[in-house]
Formats: sequence, C-alpha cells, structure tokens
Amino acid sequence: MTTRDNRVQSLIKFDPRRYREIRGDEVIATVLDVSDGDGGHLRLGTQIDLILRGLQVRFGVTGESLLGRSLNRAAMPGMVMAANFGLLLFIFGDIPRSSWMAQTSINRFGWFVSIGPFIYLVWIVGTIAAFEWPTLRRSIALLCVGLSAVAMVVGKLNQISPNFWQVSILISLGMPCVLDPVLIQAKRRVLKDIGVGLFGCLALLCTFLPDLPKFNLGSFYWFGTYYISHELPRIDLVFILIAIGLTMIKRWEWLGAMIILSGPIVVVAVIYPFSLTWNASSPKVALPSILIWIFGAILLVFKSRFRGTSEPSAFAGR
Repeated sequence: MTTRDNRVQSLIKFDPRRYREIRGDEVIATVLDVSDGDGGHLRLGTQIDLILRGLQVRFGVTGESLLGRSLNRAAMPGMVMAANFGLLLFIFGDIPRSSWMAQTSINRFGWFVSIGPFIYLVWIVGTIAAFEWPTLRRSIALLCVGLSAVAMVVGKLNQISPNFWQVSILISLGMPCVLDPVLIQAKRRVLKDIGVGLFGCLALLCTFLPDLPKFNLGSFYWFGTYYISHELPRIDLVFILIAIGLTMIKRWEWLGAMIILSGPIVVVAVIYPFSLTWNASSPKVALPSILIWIFGAILLVFKSRFRGTSEPSAFAGR
C-alpha cells in the first residue's frame, strides 16, 4: 500500500464507522480515481474535502438528513432576514434623525454613524446575487460573512463600528446558507424563500415595534439590543406559536429551520445583559428560553446523525 493510499485510509476515519463499512470502498476508489487524474497526487483541496465530507456525515449535515434539509430550508430565508435586518439597522441605527445625533456623529463614516451601511449593502447585494446564481449561494454567503468580519475589524480600529451584538445576529442569520449541504436544488423556491424570510422579519419586528419610536433622537445601536433582550418573552411567544403550527402540520424540516434561525436572536437576547457594565437583569424567561433552544438544537443534531439505517451518497450534498 502506497503513502497515498495510507493517507486516504486515514482521512476517511473522519466518517462514522458504520458509514465506512457501507461506503468506505466506494469513497476510496473515487478519491484514488480523482488522484490518478491529477497525476497521482492527492491534492490538498481533495484532502480538505474528504475531512469536511466526513464531518458532515458524522454530524448529519448531509442532503439526506433532517439537519441538512433544515439548513437547506433556512438558507435563503436566513439571507432575506439578514438583508432586511440590515436595512432596519441602516434606517434606525446609521441615519442621523436629529441635529444632536448628527453632531455626535462627526468624523464617522461619511454621513452615517458607523461603517454599518457598507456591511448592510454587502448583505442586500449578496442576497440578490444568491437568488440570481443559486449554485453559488454558499460562496456568496461566505463572502458576505468575510467582508462583514473585515469591516467590523476596520470599524473597531477606527472607532466607527456598528453594534457588535446586532451585527452578530445579522451574520448568524446568513450562516445556514454557508453550511447548506445542498448546492443544486431540484426546483427553485424563490417566492417561498422570500415569503418565509419576510414573515420571519415581520414576526420579530412586531415584538419590539412599540420600542422603535424611542429611537427618534438616538440610534438603535445604543439601546436596541437591550430592547431585543427586554422583549424576549414576546419573541418566545412568537417562536412557540410557529413551532406549534409546524408540529401540527408535521413540517419537520421547517421546524428545524426555525430552530436554526431563532438561535441568533435567543442567544444574543440571553447573553447580552451579562456584557453590560451597569446592572441589567436578564428577563425571567432567559434561562428557560436558552435551555429549550439548546434542547431543540441537540435533538435536531441527534436525529440527524448517521446510524447506518440509510445510505447517503458518498459525496452527499456536494
């Protein structure tokens, strides 16, 4: 056995043992054929692909698993929610709506309070591009995440960064598109994805809509995350009603998608008060909220792990 063969044998150990027993020979033969086409060299990209594919199968992030299908359902609605949340942050966070706010924004990002408009424009354009070129949506979402991270670092260094917690929610809403294992859709769901994304935005917006007039003189960046945390009981109620409805009609993939997309809001709403220097207590529902979400996430992953009862393709989701 050559060094190349030994390397392939070691790399497929990232797959679950039962999966190796079922598909191991097929995977090895496919990789060796690809390697022969490359002059007998096992490229670094091929090795990385083997590792990632093995981890996908081990944790159930494949096109056949519940988690993989849930990520697929959450991918484009998450992008739509990120773009619309960015638009909300732009209007209520970065546009000075009073002379006092404009004076406090001197030497900021042009006419705006922060570098946020660049980040939000990236996500809006990225969402449109992902609908236009669906086979490239993972790369587009990854580019949006990368540009947002770079912009946050630049903004921090120049003291023009938007609110960290709110941008974290935005970026996290786009992560399902990065992790979506299904690259080629059987059919495009443009209207459904846009509708679900807009419904998610409206459902969350209605929970803290009464608080928006409080930002007529200031920026949503300053106290917006506090109000999101403060309205956690309403947010929980919205999620519970949606979960009950999806359970009644047995739409398990969409229920998984809701668990995935609700994560950023619930986690930030629970953790944010602990980051404040002044004494701000978390809502009484904070602990039950995070525990219920963690339970749902663990159950989603557990139900998706490969057990050998089905036979996903050797390169599922690729």
